[in-house]
Amino acid sequence: MRIIFCLYLEIDLAKKAIDRLLGASFREEEMNCIVQESIAKEYLKIQAMIFPI
Repeated sequence: MRIIFCLYLEIDLAKKAIDRLLGASFREEEMNCIVQESIAKEYLKIQAMIFPI
């Protein structure tokens, strides 16, 4: 079992890290992701402006 902890202040950096882990033989179903509330809210706000419902 491999355990990796990382803290990213930007969603894009975290997404790039996930892509790199997937490229390094990690499977998506083996990963758990925890996002700081303020970062997640800002990301969702931006997504709502880009892709309004």
